[in-house]
Amino acid sequence: MNRHCTLLFVVGIAVFSICLACRSSPLSTDEQGEQPVAESNCVGEQRFCGEGCVDTEWDPAHCGGCQQHCQSDQICQKGHCEDHVLSDTARLSAGKHHTCYIDDDHRALCWGNDEYGQTPAPDGRFLQIAANRFHTCAIGMDRQVQCWGDNRDGQARAPAGTFVQIASASGSSHTCGITTEGSVVCWGLNDKGQADAPGGTFRQISSGTYHNCGVRSDGSIHCWGFDQVLDRAPIPEGKFDHVTAGNSHTCGKKRDDTVHCWGESGAKEEQRTTPPERIFQQVSAGFGHTCAVTTDDDLECWGWDYYGQTQTNAQEVRHVVAGSGHSCAITTDGAVNCWGRNYDGEASPPETLR
Repeated sequence: MNRHCTLLFVVGIAVFSICLACRSSPLSTDEQGEQPVAESNCVGEQRFCGEGCVDTEWDPAHCGGCQQHCQSDQICQKGHCEDHVLSDTARLSAGKHHTCYIDDDHRALCWGNDEYGQTPAPDGRFLQIAANRFHTCAIGMDRQVQCWGDNRDGQARAPAGTFVQIASASGSSHTCGITTEGSVVCWGLNDKGQADAPGGTFRQISSGTYHNCGVRSDGSIHCWGFDQVLDRAPIPEGKFDHVTAGNSHTCGKKRDDTVHCWGESGAKEEQRTTPPERIFQQVSAGFGHTCAVTTDDDLECWGWDYYGQTQTNAQEVRHVVAGSGHSCAITTDGAVNCWGRNYDGEASPPETLR
């Protein structure tokens, strides 16, 4: 019996020694835990941060690196924290018959048709302005929204709360905005479901005449509103960083800076949904045409051209907006140029801006 116990003791010491020898060597990938396994599953620009794979180019909780958080009113844009609405996007907006601009002192200026009082901007300082059909809305420095002009459908009755973006549309009688929490709120005409805001969080939105589209945090596009517009063509697959809605067509800029359009193409010569095969830094869809700025500051416009709204007179462009029958652009030297329909002076900015 004693010899048996002695044998067991010797065997136990040997096994213990072997285990110590094993532990003195580096841990295997599986023994170290799940992190290396998870890292091996991350694809493309993704990195393993904490509990899973994230895209540090676009994730506001890991912007440019793990645990690098953007502020609550910012988004992650190619690895850098930026405001939801870039400065040029915020400053210029083309409506149906009027145009609005925020100057260097953050004062709002509007010109063109004033049938419903949509051009006399209120006093104050603003971050963004959105010219629509016959009403205008703007985000103040306190991130609250003010609206003025036509209010027959409640489109100028801004809701309470703080916002990081409001969307404009040249033909719409409704308005949509993104709150500082990332949710969408819409108000105004809702005869086709265009003011029925979806749930979830969004990084950017755009309004058409009767439909809206937005980019979610994962880069996917979600649209709502007039079914006949949305059913004309499916939303392209892929990751987007911007979307812009027209009357019956929509365009989006993917993360590789290519532009894709879908919906109603119009007459054969218009080709509203056929953008040039170039790479772009910004795109804007109007009622029936679209304009975009290339990555080398050239301007391209295509689509409906009845008023000459695609025949640009701007050179070295930093930002462009497409309205109903006119277009406007901010040049690289800071001037504002407009072209196309000018029946109400919508394409004639003040001399101080030219």
